[in-house]
Order: sequence, then C-alpha cells, then structure tokens
Amino acid sequence: MSRRPIFFPVCLLAAVTIGAAGIVAPRAGASDPVLIELLVEPRGSAADLGQPVPITPVDAAGGDGGLWLVDQAGRIATAGDAASLGDLAGVPLQRPVVAIAAATAGDGYWLAASDGGVFAFGSARFQGSMGGVALNAPVVGIAATPSGEGYWLVAADGGVFAFGDAPFLGSMGGVPLNRPVVGIVPTATGDGYWLVAADGGVFAFGDAPFLGADVTGSVDIVDLAPSPGGGGYWVALADGAVRSAGAAPVHDGDVPAGEVTAIVAADGGGYWLVGTGDRLPESGSSVFDGRMLVAHYGSPLSPALGLLGETGPEAAIDRIVARAADYEALGVPAVPTMEIITTIATSFPGADGDYSAPTDIAVLRPWIDLARANDVYVLLDLQPGRSDFLSQARLYEELLREPHVGLAIDPEWRMGPNQRPGQVIGSVGAAEVNAVTAWLDELTVSNGLPEKLFVIHQFTAAMVQDRPAIIDRPNLATTFHIDGFGTQAQKIAKFDQLHPVQPFDYGIKLFIDEDTRMFTPTEVLALDPRPDLVTHQ
Repeated sequence: MSRRPIFFPVCLLAAVTIGAAGIVAPRAGASDPVLIELLVEPRGSAADLGQPVPITPVDAAGGDGGLWLVDQAGRIATAGDAASLGDLAGVPLQRPVVAIAAATAGDGYWLAASDGGVFAFGSARFQGSMGGVALNAPVVGIAATPSGEGYWLVAADGGVFAFGDAPFLGSMGGVPLNRPVVGIVPTATGDGYWLVAADGGVFAFGDAPFLGADVTGSVDIVDLAPSPGGGGYWVALADGAVRSAGAAPVHDGDVPAGEVTAIVAADGGGYWLVGTGDRLPESGSSVFDGRMLVAHYGSPLSPALGLLGETGPEAAIDRIVARAADYEALGVPAVPTMEIITTIATSFPGADGDYSAPTDIAVLRPWIDLARANDVYVLLDLQPGRSDFLSQARLYEELLREPHVGLAIDPEWRMGPNQRPGQVIGSVGAAEVNAVTAWLDELTVSNGLPEKLFVIHQFTAAMVQDRPAIIDRPNLATTFHIDGFGTQAQKIAKFDQLHPVQPFDYGIKLFIDEDTRMFTPTEVLALDPRPDLVTHQ
C-alpha cells in the first residue's frame, strides 16, 4: 500500500463484422464476441433507417430521409439516405465535439465542440464561434436557423450565443440552475428556442411555448425534440424513456437497453432515438456530467493493500455502495467505484526483472462482472516498477473493453532502470502519459464505448514531469488525483498546489487510518473546487 505523506519532501516505505444489430468485436482472450449495439430506433411514423456504421454518438441531426450522427472525435456516421459531407476524423481537437445541427436543405451541417469551436460542412456556412473565448461553462449544444444562415450555441450554464441571422432571444446565463443545460432546440420559425436541462427543466424563449417540465425523475434528460406544428415536444431520458408535453403524441415502444444520447423529430411525425447499447453505471455517456465518483482502493490479493482486500467481491460491492450513498444523501449524484491495484510494485525483481507483479485476469474477472451487474464503476490501477504504463495497460485490454472499466496510473511506482520501488518516489513524463492516452482513446472509439475515466495519481510536482504537455483526449475523462495523507489543512494546501485547471478533472484521496481527522462527505463537498473523484484507502 502506498503511504503518501503530503507534507514532507521525501518519506518512503518499503515497498469487424457489421450485422443488423451492430458490430461484433472479438474480445481479446475470449471465445465469445462482445456485441456493441448502436441505436437508431424509430417511433411513430419515423422511417426505419437501418443501422449505420457504429460509433459512440453524442448527438444526431437530420430529416425524414436520413440522419447524421457524430461522436466526440468529430467522426460522422450516416443512416438512411444522409450522405457524409466530411468530418473531423484525424483532426487534433482542443476539446471534444458535443453537438451537431443540420442545414434545413439537408445538404450541410455544423459541429460544435465544448470550447465553442464550430466546424461547417457541405452547404453550411461558418458564421463565427466561441473558440478562444473564455467561457463560464462548456458549450453543450448547437441549433441552426431555418434559413441556414445562422446558429445558436448554448453552454451548460444556460448561456446562449447567437451567430449570423440567429436572433438572441434570452438565456439562463447567470441564473442558478439545479442541473446543467444539455441542449438547445429552435422553433420552426427561427424566432424562438427551448433550452432543456438534465433534470428535465425546460426554458422557453421567443415564440417557443412552455408546455411543462418534469423534474421529478432520477435519470438524466439528454435531449428535446419538437413535434410537428410546434404544439408539443418530446424529452428523451438517458435510459431510453421518452416523455411527451403539449400536443406531442405518445408513441409506444420498448425502452431500449443502453444509453440514449439524442432524439430527432421526423418532419412527418414521430422521432428517432439515437445512442449506444452500453451505458455507464448510474446512467450517462460521460463519466462525470454533474456526478462524482466515490471509490474504495485496494487489491483482492491482500488486506494489506487496501479496503478491497478485506472482503470478497460481494461484500466489497456492498461497502462501496453504502459509502457512495453517504454522498447521495447530501444531494450529489455519486457513482460507487472500485479502484483495483492490478499490477503491484514489488521490492524484488520477479521472473521478468521489472519489480512489478501483474494480477491474473481470472482473478479480476469476477470483480469486474459483479461490478457491472451492480452499477459500480471500476478503475484498474497500474504500479509498473521498471516496466512502463502502456505495456502493462495492454495486458488488460480485455477488461478495458468493458464500458464500466477505466484506467489509473501510479507514477510513484514507475521506476527508472536502476531504481527499486520503496527506495525512491518514481515519476512519469508527459510523452509516456500521452502514449497511454492515445492507445486508450483509440480503444474507446474503436469499440464503441462511452467516455472512459483515466486517472493520474500524484502527490509531488516531480512525479508528473512536463505536465502542461499532457494531451486531453476527446474520449477520456482525464483526472489528476491528488494523493497523500496529513491534516486537513495540509491536504487542502497540497490540493490547491497540484489540482489541474480545465479541461482536466481532479480527485482527492482520503486515508482512513493515516489522515488526521479524515474529511467527512460534507467537508469533501465543501472543497473548492469540488473533487470529481474521492477515493478512500
């Protein structure tokens, strides 16, 4: 177990085949394939458009004859008679793509990234963007005017930005919201728009009628679509349920398995639900999105390595679910998480001489499967010794193909060629981190997975060298996790020193035995900024 004093400079202890339902992707080391399903499900009079080439869509747009779907990397997939007009595949992006809007004529579209960047294809004309402008909250949606000569962007705080002939008709910017805004939808006239929030709140501006909202559910709202004539609208939930308001008819259909990310109205009536067959624990295709992850840390091999080794997997699941419930009781959605030490740094070289012992996949598999069945997220933690992080991550590709499994690297245990674990504090450079994230990002995209958590543990500045050069990958939630034990004041000082700025997320570790008066859940939530991940060891 890593005993990490944060207030002393050094204190060491010893040491593809496409089918009707999607793609069949073989799982490394497994005899049976894993089915990764992409949803384009028609309801009402919406036509069956068939299955496009699977991606992990964050949004969709189009009309009666076809749809365009876009993923976080800006790649386009088409359904029906929609033709691809270009995309951002292979283009380095500062921030992930979050939304798409179609030109009315059906021969162009715009993509929007979370930093406010806008990319135009086909007949769609670039009218301006928020790229390079400091935003109070990330952009989450884009909507086009009927003329195709303008568009609106909306941010998570409800701020609206108008370009071209799009009129500014009001916003929720500066108004306290219970949950973030997730999208913007224009009226048929272009003289109004609706904003929809993750809790189901609907905000109407211009000639958009307010037809009611339902904020009583526990599952996130992901999108809104107006019914023909503008007298009603549908709101789609992440679990595939759809709620109707006003004159929008109710269309029967089974709630699909997996994660819905968009709803698109058909011009002649009805709508399509778009998403994937897999979703993250506690719903959502993004790791955080208003949630926080509450974790227990350890290895199934020994109680000396942390909480997870003190019991079997069933009891470990019960304990972390109970821990997360303490945060839920304070009004913060919390995803129970297990961080499993997967390769363990050792004081002896071992058979391969790398001072690191890998845990067999057969030992881990029951924990992974039980976690998925109980909506628990899993992090695989690497302590590579004299090996490297990418080589060790590749050993567990089979497990990382699971939608609820992320990766953590522990630079304290990344040794140089003449170093031994427990004798020095290790370190990692940005180039090695970027190699790992490039591989993990591609694994996520190629397997149609939701956003994957990637954690970098750190408790001294020297542990992560050249940190500003670390790349933020569009399909990963890269999180710097500030470790180390001490008093509350010492932990806050270290947290203030090392926590990253956007676009990265941040976490903190709590040591049950070593901390001096460990933070309570209330005190954790009072930290500024609030951690996205809190781990207990």
